[in-house]
Amino acid sequence: MKIAVLEYLCGGGLIEPDRLPTDSNTPANVLVPLFGEGLSMLDALAADFMECGHSVCTCLDRSVLTSALVPPAFLSSASISSVEAKDRFLDVWGHVASDCDVTVVIAPELNNALASIVQTLRALGVTVLASDAAFLKAASDKWLMAKMLLARGIAHPATWTLREYYGSREAAAKMIGTTPVTVKRRDGAGCAEMRYFANCVAFESWASTTCLLAENADHWIVQPWIAGQPASLALIAHGSRKVLGAFEQRMEVRPIEIANQGQCVQYRGGAGPLAQVSFAQLEEFANVVLDAVPPGSAGWIGIDFLIPLEAAAASDWIAIEINPRLTTSYAGYRKWYGHELANMLLGIRPVPSSVGFPTWERIEFDA
Repeated sequence: MKIAVLEYLCGGGLIEPDRLPTDSNTPANVLVPLFGEGLSMLDALAADFMECGHSVCTCLDRSVLTSALVPPAFLSSASISSVEAKDRFLDVWGHVASDCDVTVVIAPELNNALASIVQTLRALGVTVLASDAAFLKAASDKWLMAKMLLARGIAHPATWTLREYYGSREAAAKMIGTTPVTVKRRDGAGCAEMRYFANCVAFESWASTTCLLAENADHWIVQPWIAGQPASLALIAHGSRKVLGAFEQRMEVRPIEIANQGQCVQYRGGAGPLAQVSFAQLEEFANVVLDAVPPGSAGWIGIDFLIPLEAAAASDWIAIEINPRLTTSYAGYRKWYGHELANMLLGIRPVPSSVGFPTWERIEFDA
């Protein structure tokens, strides 16, 4: 098959026509926190597709293509189209994808990027391995997701937009109590722009001095920070859902040097398999979470969740969010399943139904 693998961060989505990189060896916007994750996902998935015998086409921002960041093997094996500063990247993507049998899009939910790209490519007649519009909308909006999960009685952190929090400030603060607080974009990806505060007092001190409250009160959400083991599971959906496994997530909370700005939260990768968890538990939990949102999941789906310190069973797990696209954990799963994981994603090869953690070596991967 001829497959287009298109990644937003290094494939042209970050091009700014009026801003050129200061160093020819440094790609534009390389400091964007998720850039490295995007490039690693593109490299890993493309390599596995090619190992399976498929031909791969992709697009790269010219500044990325001419930098030292792209693995030489990738450059020599994949068919790469350059996206120039003058280009509208989706025009280049559409041209490349229209000549392929199927397209996989790797893009963040930020600013509705993922959903709008999928919609644009499908309007061109491109076959995109992605979920339906309604599912993408729900999974891309953390506030909407929270409402859906809580309405079905699924454990999820209490969630307010900034506007909602201040509209019922006393009640919200009382519900949070002395627990730490997190603030994040409702359309965020990963931990980008996520902040941690020791308590409501620290959070409100920051909120009172930031333009976010006045200008973007509906675009940020507030949640209590719940102690426990952060984790993620992955599954592949082709009508039915097949769980691949689960990893512990490594999260790091780091101080921000500017006073009253809270602390930043960074995702550092994962390790697994997740201890003392069975496939049956993962499958039950995944089905409960996905049944609470609109149908139409397809391709790679990640579910972030939290195992509280006092959790005794899977019913005690707390759903955090759904990632409706390839996740960084692909780097870990391919160590267990090999390059045929790419064919499983396409539906060409079934996901093994009797895979069990005891047979897996413990592995780690970085973000």
